[in-house]
Amino acid sequence: MYIILLVLGVFLWISPAPVTAETLDQILNQVNKLRAKYSLNPLRLEPRLTQFSQEHAESMAQHRFFDTRARDGSDFENNILKTGYSFQKVALEVAAGLPSAAHVVTHWEADDQARNHILTHDIQEIGIGYAAIANDPRGHNHYWAITLAKPTQRFSGNWRTAVLKKVNAYRARYKLRPLLANDDLNEAAQAHSNDMAVKDYFAHIAPDGSSVAERAERAGYPWRYILENIAAGQTTPEEVVHGWIGSDSHREAMLERDIKEAGIGYRFHPQDGGRSRHFHYWVLVLGRQ
Repeated sequence: MYIILLVLGVFLWISPAPVTAETLDQILNQVNKLRAKYSLNPLRLEPRLTQFSQEHAESMAQHRFFDTRARDGSDFENNILKTGYSFQKVALEVAAGLPSAAHVVTHWEADDQARNHILTHDIQEIGIGYAAIANDPRGHNHYWAITLAKPTQRFSGNWRTAVLKKVNAYRARYKLRPLLANDDLNEAAQAHSNDMAVKDYFAHIAPDGSSVAERAERAGYPWRYILENIAAGQTTPEEVVHGWIGSDSHREAMLERDIKEAGIGYRFHPQDGGRSRHFHYWVLVLGRQ
């Protein structure tokens, strides 16, 4: 996400002026003022995002580059994860050469991509960075960075019971018998959730070639009929079951008349920095012995 490319040049480096609470407040107030125009919730300042944004602004000023990527070419998403911050959505906006909070936010408002990021309805937190240098030959003495994010965290309730309850409630609408929880299927489902999160993939077939049938057998389940639903990215049991209901193949699996038992797995991967970056991994295994 490359926003407001104002200058790529050579300048005299002087140590950056430290960011002040007043600077942070000015940007935060201007951003929230813009969001209020569209009846959107105000953003709250987040310390880890602010530290990341500040370091990025200082690095741009010190090392003569202007980019959302770091000086070493690494992407900002993975660098944010290194701070310990897990996100469902994240965007980084940068600007240079604008002397005040009002100027830079007005400039972002005029840019379609930056404005869309700032006005994303469900983002909740912001980090702000600013670095000032002296005697820039081109006059671009001000470097700005804001990180906008929707955080995510592990579901804290009894997710296994909640998923099964919602699946059975859906089956009841079609006068189908409720499914019983099965420890072996729970083990198989949990193993696959863990595997997808740790090995960076999202698929029914694992990298070792195993299918749900083989995973159920490994867990000791003598299946005669076996099915599997998977999902990733949803943060609650309600979201994940709703998603399955909205998919033909997943809905059919949950409404299969011949299954009697179910197992559920869930893994939250807070440092999910791979290609399959979903943080939340869900598995529902449906079977009959």
